[in-house]
Amino acid sequence: MSAGDWTNIESDPGVFTSLVEELGVTGIQFEELFDLSQLEELSPVYGLVFLFKYEGSQQPQSVDYTNTNVFFARQVIQNSCATQAILSILLNNPEISIGPILSEFKLFCNDFDADTKGWAISNSDQIRLVHNSFAKPDPFLIEATGEGGEDAFHFISYVPIDGVLWELDGLQSGPINHGAFVDGDWFSKGEIWMIRSVIEARIALYAASEIRFNLMAVIKNREQLYTELLALAQDENQKKELLMLLSAAHEKREHWKKENQRRKHNFIGFTFQLLQEMAKSGLLQPAIEK
Repeated sequence: MSAGDWTNIESDPGVFTSLVEELGVTGIQFEELFDLSQLEELSPVYGLVFLFKYEGSQQPQSVDYTNTNVFFARQVIQNSCATQAILSILLNNPEISIGPILSEFKLFCNDFDADTKGWAISNSDQIRLVHNSFAKPDPFLIEATGEGGEDAFHFISYVPIDGVLWELDGLQSGPINHGAFVDGDWFSKGEIWMIRSVIEARIALYAASEIRFNLMAVIKNREQLYTELLALAQDENQKKELLMLLSAAHEKREHWKKENQRRKHNFIGFTFQLLQEMAKSGLLQPAIEK
């Protein structure tokens, strides 16, 4: 694989939410999870994105191609795994409004094999440009291979499709079937054990040497959800609670917007100019010595 024109992006719910919205997706957002018990509070949940340190090789797992409804793409290029993991959820859930860009993309490559689907993602200018727009400006072009002591991380998805929990990992040869849900609700109290056991088993593979993991849920847009519930609310106390939740959801969106503006702004020229002026005025060396 070659990194090509794809760059690394930060694992952040604000980044991922804005990324999919720029691709035309509506009605969803990403939420960082610290405990799987949060899932019941976040319903509806459309999928999970899991980030872990990539060790350079993965144990091949038993894959299942029997369900043709599963959209699975191999990862054929480096640095695209975040967006590919996100697409694995978006393109496998008919409840999500994915918009014209991704609808046309899915229609175009739905019958391709997994490798060709991967190349279709990698060669999509629209998807690549949106992905790259969230990369931090860097004065040096560095290919993120994980070599030379630099850690590399990988994203995978967990998605419910036709009552079954699927793991979609672009570095595997196909989708991985983790079994059917008993009552069909993949985040009910009776089913969270399945999600927990699968993710804990994945973490256990690296537990002795690694503690850096990140788990995000794809959920319904909170502003939209609370607005809908508020329109139906009859009780005044419930209305007040929903208004507070709606305000908090709005503030979170505004915070994400500001953070993404900072991420996208190129401070490199300003920084170089500042250092030059400090050097001219004799302030740079004292600052370094401090």
